[in-house]
Amino acid sequence: MRMLYARMQGKIYRVSDQPLKGIWDFGAHETSKEWDYWKESERKLAKDESFFIKASFEDLKDYNLVICDDTPHINTLNKDILKKIQKIKESKAVLFVRMEEEGKIKLYFQAIRKGYFIKKKFISFSNMAHIEDKPIILIENRTDVYWSQETGKFYFKNIEDLERVLPHFFENKVQEAKQRIQAIKDDTSYQYLHLELDLKEIKSTIPKKSWPE
Repeated sequence: MRMLYARMQGKIYRVSDQPLKGIWDFGAHETSKEWDYWKESERKLAKDESFFIKASFEDLKDYNLVICDDTPHINTLNKDILKKIQKIKESKAVLFVRMEEEGKIKLYFQAIRKGYFIKKKFISFSNMAHIEDKPIILIENRTDVYWSQETGKFYFKNIEDLERVLPHFFENKVQEAKQRIQAIKDDTSYQYLHLELDLKEIKSTIPKKSWPE
C-alpha cells in the first residue's frame, strides 16, 4: 500500500494510505526520452519527452523524513490545516508518493495548482447520501515531477512544477553563482579585470514554459 503525502508551507504531511489504483497511475516519466534542462531549456517537448536536472540528497532535505522511511514526526493533514492553507493561498503545494524497488527510492509528485483547493458544499454517498461542507484537494491521474534515487535525477515537463517541489533550489543556484563571481572580483590575479556588476541585482528567475501540445 502506498502512502500519499503532501508538502505545504515547507512541511510534510501524511494524507492517506488508501489504494490509488484508478486514481493516480505512475510510470509515464520512466519511459520518456530525457533532455538535460541546463543544455536544452529552450526545447519544445513532445508528449513522450521530459527534462531532467541532477539533484543531490541535500536538495531533497525537505523530504528527508520520507526518504529515510516514514516516521512519527510527520504530521497528518487534517481539515483545520487545509482551511488555514486555503486562506493564505498556498502556491507551492504538491502531493507525492514514495515507492521503493530493489532498495532504490522513487518519488512521484503532482502539483496542486491554483484552483485545486476547493471549498464547496457537496453530496457524499455512503449508506445514505448526505450533504457535507469541507475543503477539498483535487487529485488527478498525472505525474508532474518524478525523482529516481538510482539516477539522482528529477524528471519534469514544466520548470514551474519543479520549483514547487524544490522551492529553494534555484535561489540556491543563484547564491552559488554570486559566490563564484565575488571570488573572481576578490582575486588579485585578475587585476586588469573590472566587473561592473551589482550582485544584489542578480535574482532567481526561470523561463516560463507551457505544456506540450
